[in-house]
Amino acid sequence: MKEQTTIVGDLVAVLKKSKKWMFVSMGLVGLLSYYVSTSFIQPTYEASTQVLLVTQQEDNRVDSSEVLSSLSLVNTYRVIMKSPAVLEKVKEQVPEAPDPISDALTVESEEESQVINVFVTANDPVVAAETANVISEVFVSEIPDLMNIDNVRILSPAEIPEAPVSPNVLLNTAIGRKKNANRLDYKKRDLVTLANPKSRISEQYRTIRTNLEFTSVGHKLQMITITSASSGEGKSTTAANLGVVYAQLGKNVVIIDCDMRKPTAHQTFQLSAHAGLSTVLAGRVTLEHALQKTDIPRLTLLAAGPIPPNPTELIASSRMTDLLSELREQFDIVIVDTPPMMHVADARLLANVSDGTILVIGCENSDRQLVLKAKEQLERTGSQLLGLVLNKRSSRNTNTYYAYE
Repeated sequence: MKEQTTIVGDLVAVLKKSKKWMFVSMGLVGLLSYYVSTSFIQPTYEASTQVLLVTQQEDNRVDSSEVLSSLSLVNTYRVIMKSPAVLEKVKEQVPEAPDPISDALTVESEEESQVINVFVTANDPVVAAETANVISEVFVSEIPDLMNIDNVRILSPAEIPEAPVSPNVLLNTAIGRKKNANRLDYKKRDLVTLANPKSRISEQYRTIRTNLEFTSVGHKLQMITITSASSGEGKSTTAANLGVVYAQLGKNVVIIDCDMRKPTAHQTFQLSAHAGLSTVLAGRVTLEHALQKTDIPRLTLLAAGPIPPNPTELIASSRMTDLLSELREQFDIVIVDTPPMMHVADARLLANVSDGTILVIGCENSDRQLVLKAKEQLERTGSQLLGLVLNKRSSRNTNTYYAYE
């Protein structure tokens, strides 16, 4: 027994002495892997572009049947983009393109979206960007002949990528972690009008409310749609804080989270997402059951509910029209938080039935061309553009973070 104890003690002593060497060897393996990945593995670059399916109306108004028709074409267009009819012409224009192009090409689209995302990988960043752009250009030029309809436009051209997507070396890992951290921080939504009502930011929200009151002189402004050109610009934060300042004015307010793909309002107000807009439109619960009182007096939330497979069809349904009419009867102010304008058609459909629309622009991350296209889309719906909320706008003189124009 004593001999066995001695053997165990010797083993523990050896492990303690070798522990530091174990960590050293792990570090050497990591450095070796880094050296191999950077020296022997050829880097791969990825470039991306976007194509938008547009609806065509003679009277420049958005029709739900046209939107649904465009959505049904997305899968067909994805197949056409990867067909020889397109890729053979691309190869003629870009001889140095990856061979075969189909192996380097990825075509994707989000569910219920009219935007087609095109990704091309190549060992040369310039070739990756050029190939992606030519694919989009050839595709747009071929659709009228193949489908007898001219309803596709290039939404955003590809840019030359600065860093490879593989191999995933230490530097890329660090960059990726930094980007992910930024995304998490950016998703944090603070009800500043509730947490710090005397702040400059809260005062700016009250200024927006006052400007809207003056805008509504001569006509009724009850249902307000809040949207943005792209994601991450602060539309949901604006909708939530605007709802708070209206409630603080003594109005009975309801906020509808109509973003049934990436809902956030229930998190902002720390309420349940089990019942909401999707379950009401599906006929599973009543509107009275889905409405939730917030901690703010006179402010009610209709959460998005469980994510449905067909958000656009629900928004375009007669049930949605009836629901909005019912909410108009119950509340003084109805604030509609929609998905981004240039991602899906939901915002255009809702703007068409609201009394006015606010377009939120993130000054740090907005794309000028997308903003202009979103403004043009709103004008086509016939909705009154009430104004622009410039989010993340820093002022040197007043230290203001939000502004209204």
